[in-house]
Amino acid sequence: MNNLRLLSVTATLLALAACGDEPRRPNAQTSRDAFEAASKAADASHNSAFAPPAAKPVEPHAKPVSTPEPKAVEKPVVNTVPHGRPAWIDQPPSEPGKLFAVGGAAKGKREAAAAKARQELAAQLRVNIKGVTTSIDQEITKIGPGGERVGRAMSEFRNEATASVNKDLDCTRIVAEAEDGKETWALAELDRVAWATKLRQEIGQVDLKLGAEKEHVATAGSGIRAAAQALRAIGMLAARRDALVADLIQADPSSTPPTCPIDLKALFEVCAKQLATITIKVEGVDDAVLLARIQDALTSAGLSVNEKSANLVLRIALRQSSRTVGNSVRFDAPGNATVVDPASGAIAGSLEIVRHLDDGDTRDPRGMDLDAAQAKSRLYDDAAKAVAESANKRLIDILGK
Repeated sequence: MNNLRLLSVTATLLALAACGDEPRRPNAQTSRDAFEAASKAADASHNSAFAPPAAKPVEPHAKPVSTPEPKAVEKPVVNTVPHGRPAWIDQPPSEPGKLFAVGGAAKGKREAAAAKARQELAAQLRVNIKGVTTSIDQEITKIGPGGERVGRAMSEFRNEATASVNKDLDCTRIVAEAEDGKETWALAELDRVAWATKLRQEIGQVDLKLGAEKEHVATAGSGIRAAAQALRAIGMLAARRDALVADLIQADPSSTPPTCPIDLKALFEVCAKQLATITIKVEGVDDAVLLARIQDALTSAGLSVNEKSANLVLRIALRQSSRTVGNSVRFDAPGNATVVDPASGAIAGSLEIVRHLDDGDTRDPRGMDLDAAQAKSRLYDDAAKAVAESANKRLIDILGK
């Protein structure tokens, strides 16, 4: 390596000496500078000749395709139900602050048994609070036709509120299950403390809404429509509050329910007096016999009829049809009635003319007999009752909107 370096320096010096028109003898400084330049050039040439080759960039290799390892088949976790007949099936436990109920279903039907246990728990509560009612309705109905109308409306509101509160029984849990023979059993538990806390919160929310109904309270005595609006707005809240308070007494018998922010008795008395002044004029009935029977039915239902001076008009539209059923003739008369304010001509609403059955179902007016005249007479009686029933049931709702 040193010999090669010396040869490179010598060749460089000879090349420098050959430059120029004639040979010149270099001085010491010039020779030294030339030597250093030649040395650097030789070093660079040496480095270039003997330097290791530059590493080539490694080309990325494609990732090997890995074959997924087969997953182990997980065995299902079986949540078994204890077998045998524990004592709680025949004798539910008793614990302070809690209530228990048992529900049964066919073997393997665990969800059905749990649902049945919760239903039994709710039914037990409903039986216990059945006697917890307010005396306001009974007092109001004594006022007269208007009071009966208020009582009827409150009864409807209360049924709806009770059904709604029944669905809110969510402080329950299933604490035990068992299988015995061909049956599956579940034990439901109600935490009275948690339930009472929830009920107090809901009563507080209802009371806030009642406190915001001051305008309806102030205007309830200004006419039948204002009275109906106040009764509908406040009555529905009052009915829900009553159902919640009844449940609170069951959840925590020692508690004292909060006082209602509205004097409901005084309000309902005002509404009753206004609603007693409802007078109705019937329009749209051309048959004099049918018109007379409708008027009589309305009067019997506590709705005053005045064809000359009325504050409500019922425009009735019945669609009569007849057909033969065996040896009998049957008349049907489905229809509806439009409720109109005679002073302004404005339509307050409409109601379907149907008979309201004891099971909660409805049907169109009808009449059937071997004699066609008797069949039509039966139809008229049925249609008149349907008009009165539908008016009594829907007027508060229609006027209160």
